Amino acid sequence: MKPDWDTLAKETELIPNVEIFDVNCGEQKELCAGVQGKYPKIKYFLDGAEKSYDGGRSLENLQDFVANTLSAKCDINKPSEGCSVKAIKFMDKWLKGGGDKAKIEGEVERLEGMMGKIMTADLKRWIKQRIDILSQGIAKLGGEL
Repeated sequence: MKPDWDTLAKETELIPNVEIFDVNCGEQKELCAGVQGKYPKIKYFLDGAEKSYDGGRSLENLQDFVANTLSAKCDINKPSEGCSVKAIKFMDKWLKGGGDKAKIEGEVERLEGMMGKIMTADLKRWIKQRIDILSQGIAKLGGEL
């Protein structure tokens, strides 16, 4: 797991509010209080509360956890505060000028259909992000995009 953990730490260096690091319980005992069970133990802090991660230990599982739980979500109302350039371009394509609800719903359906297919973890995360962006757009169609 160590090589995957190191890869995850490197990949998340530029993600705001996400820090991945190792703790050696032999040397940093104060951080290891209550550590028991599955090793290595993975702890994370969310909204000021300490929690334990008990999910899969593969790089893909860890990447998904960071993307879905720890990373700031791309908000169509504040694209400069957590959306990638790629996501902003996607928003511009689908949501500028009011958007077409039927076309957006069709695209969501198409993307959801792709989720069951074999693909790289990065592509799967990008598809999930596109679905989230479009779903926010559909929810906002009652207002002005």
